[in-house]
Amino acid sequence: MLIVMRTKSFGTRGIRVSLSTAIAAIVLSTPLVPARAATIDLHAISPRSVTTLLFHQVTADPIRSAHGEDNVKEPWLTPERFDALLTSLEARGYTVVTLDAALALLEADRADSGSRTELRAKLPLKPLLLTFDDGFASALTVATPILRKHHAQATMFFEGRITGTKADRLSIADLQAMRASGVWQLESHGWIGHGNLAVSADGPRSPYWYGNLMWLPAEHRLETLGEYERRIAADLHQFRTTFEPLLGTRLDVFAYPSGEFGQNGLLAAGGNPLTRLEAGHSNSHDLGPIFARVLAHEGMRAAFAVNVPGMVHAASEQDGPFAFPRIGVGATFNPAILDTIASDGIELPEIASDDSFADCMAVTSASGDFITASALRPDIFRLAASGRVRATFTIPELLGDRPGQPALVSALVARDDDVTIFQQAGWWPGAVPYLTHVHVSGQRATIARRDALPENLNWSVGAIERDGKLIAMTDEGRFYDVADARGAPLLTVALASGDRHTRFTGPAIVH
Repeated sequence: MLIVMRTKSFGTRGIRVSLSTAIAAIVLSTPLVPARAATIDLHAISPRSVTTLLFHQVTADPIRSAHGEDNVKEPWLTPERFDALLTSLEARGYTVVTLDAALALLEADRADSGSRTELRAKLPLKPLLLTFDDGFASALTVATPILRKHHAQATMFFEGRITGTKADRLSIADLQAMRASGVWQLESHGWIGHGNLAVSADGPRSPYWYGNLMWLPAEHRLETLGEYERRIAADLHQFRTTFEPLLGTRLDVFAYPSGEFGQNGLLAAGGNPLTRLEAGHSNSHDLGPIFARVLAHEGMRAAFAVNVPGMVHAASEQDGPFAFPRIGVGATFNPAILDTIASDGIELPEIASDDSFADCMAVTSASGDFITASALRPDIFRLAASGRVRATFTIPELLGDRPGQPALVSALVARDDDVTIFQQAGWWPGAVPYLTHVHVSGQRATIARRDALPENLNWSVGAIERDGKLIAMTDEGRFYDVADARGAPLLTVALASGDRHTRFTGPAIVH
């Protein structure tokens, strides 16, 4: 397996450098010798993707909701900001496509190459899908004329039970008007939608109605997996049989409410269902395949979630058909982040928290997972092979000698749950490079040892273990035995260019 980490730009010795996708491979064997570089066309194996945005309200007077969070802070835009956002996206080269067109592309990516080629030729280079959740009336009254102005269409995922019950929500007549407008496609957000669910005898009710087993008070137990499946199937079935006759159209695409089966993950296998943090807002780890089976049985052709932390990206065939991600848009949304996360290449996912990207560059593997680290914050992440963040470890000691400065984690070496962290010296007075050994378990990281490194490793960019030795590489292409780093380098690889601003960004291990 080849793992490629790509960064759009990064700082080296105070110089800001832009990078395009490139791969340099060094084969390390005994003795250490440089080998011929290989060239790989990532675009040839990359699927086309559809950037999918999630909106809730377009209004100057937003309605604050008490239901479950879905990774969108202040989920509303004023009409002026919505208009300006669409203008900005157009200027960035995005073209709004319909839900049907987007799904045709995503489904074709699982079909034969001829279908893929034909559909990709028909769709724009940067397709953009606009979706709305919850069925707020402002979508019809405020967003519709703005969408018309931009010749754009959008999809509304509306809740069944609440439809027509509140003045701020869409009525049946509103939905029928949207259906006839040529601007909107209507789809399912479930019958219950944002409902609260009893998940224990005396605890608080959960806002994650679809991602939990229900507590049955009369029997003093949680429902079985079979009872859960029947409950969810009845919900989706009631939505379709109620609204399809009223709207005269099939409703066969679903959006998970409250970030369920997306941002809010299922319980980890072996986890305690009463531990909210560990549970990830769910009390069972068995529900994902069941929900997918119900979606298929009820005739759903696709389902959309909200972007999973650690998986912020445009929707592609690698996600579907029941886990297409969306990027939430709120009052503070900056369209520039789309330039950061959109990619036609294959890369490890961005790690996002509170709309701030961790800018991870160092990566290694351990026990079937990936370990990666922020170059800016003192954070280490354990990722599943799918890219989902299993755990985040904040290690304040990484900023011990550099308050107000970035962590500059530049390399990682892991063996099972023991991780060795290299930090560059930085360019501020008194800073030195460090080697920190930590043990990670559950959600905790325990420091075993922290050592200052010699000046030769001020600018380490990568490291490997070889024959029991820890070997670090610098940005100038020098390899050192870390235990004897004050001595001569084991190997020096010459830069191909004489440009003094050119730097290596790290080694790759082939063997």
